[in-house]
Amino acid sequence: AIDTSVKYADSVTIIKSVTDIGDDGFVAVPDRFNLFQNYPNPFNPTTNISFSITQKTSVRIEIINITGQLVDVRNLGVLPAGSHDIEYDASRLSSGVYFYRMTTDNGSISKKMVLLK
Repeated sequence: AIDTSVKYADSVTIIKSVTDIGDDGFVAVPDRFNLFQNYPNPFNPTTNISFSITQKTSVRIEIINITGQLVDVRNLGVLPAGSHDIEYDASRLSSGVYFYRMTTDNGSISKKMVLLK
């Protein structure tokens, strides 16, 4: 028997949106905040971490080693909307792969960075 209750669309609309799924599984919504790739990467011993937020929010940057251990935290406090940069000094850390995670009132996002000494 043929199911005549099924209707087919004459056209399909595809809506593209850009999101970034961090290593911790949180989805960064571009209209709320964005975390950019550090530069330079690989680095020794300092690197720049840039991010943007569209509204005033508290911001925290965490540095996590490859085993998942939290090795450093930067509580940046409440920041105004806009683009922000921090210089991170990893001179006390060993060479290796690290993750940096930005957490705001709207969620969090992570990126990978490499320290080469």
